[in-house]
Amino acid sequence: GQALTLIPFKLIGCNITINNADKYPYSKVHHGFGTVTLPIDISGNIENKTYLLDVTYRQFFSTFTCHNGRFFSSNPLKKDKVGPNVGYYIKRYPGGEEFAKNLLKTGYIELNLENEKIYGVCFSAQSLNKNNIRELSNIFKLDSLIYHKVLSEKQVEFSYNDVELADIAYNMQFPINEQKNR
Repeated sequence: GQALTLIPFKLIGCNITINNADKYPYSKVHHGFGTVTLPIDISGNIENKTYLLDVTYRQFFSTFTCHNGRFFSSNPLKKDKVGPNVGYYIKRYPGGEEFAKNLLKTGYIELNLENEKIYGVCFSAQSLNKNNIRELSNIFKLDSLIYHKVLSEKQVEFSYNDVELADIAYNMQFPINEQKNR
């Protein structure tokens, strides 16, 4: 999802970043996303605006993974207790619910310090288990600039072949379900 949404912007010359949620403080979540900076015409003036792109964000909002009971579930791969997903924490963070509604609706959201923090804080929180949940208040208090710095740092390139992925995206056909007249 990360590569397929960012590569087209990269190919037309937009400034993009390639990011991973595991770069946030405390976070152990491997989740790719990115940003794109676009020239926007605002009343005849061209301004550069940066947007966070995450078309796969919905995966962190299932009822199966966004509840307090997750603190008592075991992950057999990690042999550790796990915690609730991002969706659980976003409802508990000021402004988080509105942020999530907007990002889930469109797959992108304009970046500013507040949005950068909301997005990052919830990935940091998701990495907590019941043994270190007391760190949640520390995570919520982290400065917005910490999250901004993560998004601003030079990240590694895609681990995919850009040309092959661009070709896949360009040639992708979506089936159209036609109703038959009976």
